[in-house]
Amino acid sequence: MPSDQPDRPISEDELHAYVDGAIEPVRRLDIALYLARHPDEAARMEVFRAQREAIHALFDDILHRPVPRHLHRVVRRHGVRRARRWRATVSLLWIAAAALVLVTGGTVLKNTDLDRDRSALPAAARAPAAGELPVLRPVPSRRQRDRNFDI
Repeated sequence: MPSDQPDRPISEDELHAYVDGAIEPVRRLDIALYLARHPDEAARMEVFRAQREAIHALFDDILHRPVPRHLHRVVRRHGVRRARRWRATVSLLWIAAAALVLVTGGTVLKNTDLDRDRSALPAAARAPAAGELPVLRPVPSRRQRDRNFDI
C-alpha cells in the first residue's frame, strides 16, 4: 500500500536509505514502485547496492577487531589535553569576572565615599562662593506662559 502522499518526490537521500535498508516500510514501497517505473534509476541504485556489499565484504572483519592499544592512548591523551585547555579557559574567565567585580566595586565605593564626605560638611562649607551664585530669573506668570495658546 503506497503512502498517503503519492505525489511527494523521492529524494536522493531516500534512494540511498532504500539501498541501505534504513527507510520506513510504507516509503519503501513507494520507492520500489518508483524504481519499477524508472529502470535507469533502478540500475544506478543496483550499482550502489553492489558497492555497499563490496565495502562490507572488505571491512566487516575489521569492524569486530579490538581497538589497538596505541589508539586508546591517543584518545586518552587528547581527552587530557582538552580537559586541561578547558580548565585554563574557565580559570581565565573567573579571573576576568573577579577583576570586573573589583573594578566596579572600587568605582562604586569611591563615588559613594565622595558623597558621604560632602554631606558631612556643614552647610556653610557646601555653599558656593559669592562669584559662583546662580542667576535667578523670575518665573513668568501663567498668563505669559499660555499666551501662545490664546484663541
